[in-house]
Amino acid sequence: EECGGIGSQRCSEQINEGYFGEIDWVLNLELTGRGGKYFFIGNYPGTLANHIKSIFDCPITNTPYNDSVTFRKNGIDSCVINPLPPIEGDATSQVKWDESTYLDFKLLFNCHRPTDTIDTISPIDMKEFVEEVVIPILQYIFEQIYAVNIRDYCFVVGREQRSIEDHFTSHETYLKELKKKNTER
Repeated sequence: EECGGIGSQRCSEQINEGYFGEIDWVLNLELTGRGGKYFFIGNYPGTLANHIKSIFDCPITNTPYNDSVTFRKNGIDSCVINPLPPIEGDATSQVKWDESTYLDFKLLFNCHRPTDTIDTISPIDMKEFVEEVVIPILQYIFEQIYAVNIRDYCFVVGREQRSIEDHFTSHETYLKELKKKNTER
């Protein structure tokens, strides 16, 4: 989206050409680098948004342009998810987390601008977002592909996303222990 959606347009074309096999939807993670477990999803009705709503009781709001707009324009179900920190004090915004908590929607407009620097990121918030939001969504994806006997799959993650890699990597000692317990029954 930094270049008007050129990347998501190209990806949409490849999806529609069958380059990646059959794709049901695309999850668009827009990362402000702040917010942790506090997030919203864009107001994009579809299977993906419905599932995210079934896992989390999260706010849904209209959003500025993001790559989900391009995917949806090309007939691909897509939803944007974005963490935002709670506003401190009595201020409000259009994104209401619960009865007394509003999320800092203004921070969304910091993304993809010169003010969007490493200094504005909270590693603690990002870790919390990955562990409490992203991993449950990826777990759902894994369960869906496993249910249809797909055993070869790939999640592409950054170098620092060790918690995602660890979550989906077999731990041989643990698996042996489980097998041993099952044979003892």
